[in-house]
Amino acid sequence: MNWRNKIPIYFRKHKAFFTLCIYGILLFTACKERDEHEGHYTDLTKKENLDSLLGELNENPNHTVISSQPTVKVTEGGGNTSIALNGIIGFDERRTNVVPARIGGRIEEIYVRYNYQFVTKGQPVLSVYSPELNTYLEQYINLFKDGNDQRMLKLTFDKLILLGLTEGQIRQMEKSGKLPRKVVFYSPYAGYVRLENSATASMNNPSSSSSSDEMAGMEAPGDQTDQNSTTGNIPLQPGVYIQEGQTLFSVNDISQVWAILSVPAESVSALKIGYPVTLQVEGFREKIQGKIDFIEPLFSVKSRFSGVRVYLDNPGKNLKINSLVSAEIKAFSADGIYVPASAVYSLGREKIVWLKTGTQHNQNIFGVRKVKTGAEANGKIQIKSGLKQGDEIAENAAYLIDSEGLIKLER
Repeated sequence: MNWRNKIPIYFRKHKAFFTLCIYGILLFTACKERDEHEGHYTDLTKKENLDSLLGELNENPNHTVISSQPTVKVTEGGGNTSIALNGIIGFDERRTNVVPARIGGRIEEIYVRYNYQFVTKGQPVLSVYSPELNTYLEQYINLFKDGNDQRMLKLTFDKLILLGLTEGQIRQMEKSGKLPRKVVFYSPYAGYVRLENSATASMNNPSSSSSSDEMAGMEAPGDQTDQNSTTGNIPLQPGVYIQEGQTLFSVNDISQVWAILSVPAESVSALKIGYPVTLQVEGFREKIQGKIDFIEPLFSVKSRFSGVRVYLDNPGKNLKINSLVSAEIKAFSADGIYVPASAVYSLGREKIVWLKTGTQHNQNIFGVRKVKTGAEANGKIQIKSGLKQGDEIAENAAYLIDSEGLIKLER
């Protein structure tokens, strides 16, 4: 075997030695990097430098992280916070007048042909045949013809008024001396009428209640429309039997309406009653100025949003119900410490930031710091405790979280 064949065999026998030599050369070259901040070379062949770097790398990653991530400095100062919200125009429920059935009977005729038809005060809405009411009418006619018991006549007259009859209807009955076949009920209010469908529900299932409808309405505040209003069908039909105390129709003049705005959970604490609101309503070029009049003390069942109401005058009826609204609220937040919302990481019951504790070898060293937060709006969050002015924290806390680790907080 000549020398050319012996060389590969020699290298194969001493493969580990040659590999170690190559790694040694590469490591020595890498250790001669220039340290830009300190102005000298970091020689890792020296034991003290190597121990320092290994000590940093061996820190618990659940409490300390080494990263080159950008940082932000904590500064004090609150100022005005602008919050953009969306919502709709809804009925002012305080102006909704409900007209219930004061006596049971059967609907004979309905004079209102569709929901949200405008009615005037005293306009006929529906007529009812009621055997019970006829009993009181017959009693009144007999007392009137007899004329001896004026006290009982007055009491019966007052009872008929309470049952929904007008004085004109009673006087007409006195003149004719006959029982009317049906009694017409008039609207005691002027406005837009909405016939209820509770009569149909009661007829089909007398044990049912309207509580489920009320709960359904709470899930979507401001959604006042129903399928009947869009199709033109009237839920109360001639021939339907109604019960005493059952709602027949409601009337709202919409001379004042609500702008109902949806506020995410994290922004609710930044708002207070009286804060100014600038509204842009669908179909209007001009912006409307208002203020927060009510903050609903609940969240929607289907989403983590609360409702904020702005009461608006609507004398010309130009603001249409269910019009879309965009709003801007000037939230005058208290002075304090505000940091980017991305710098705070939520662990559930507790929130943390990564506080910069030092710099070594062009890398920032961050430690976990527990904080208490306040209002959040427009990408900023208030820090109530845990940080002070001048502290430097990681700009994005989520980037420093190990998905397989657990954050350990110092108590």
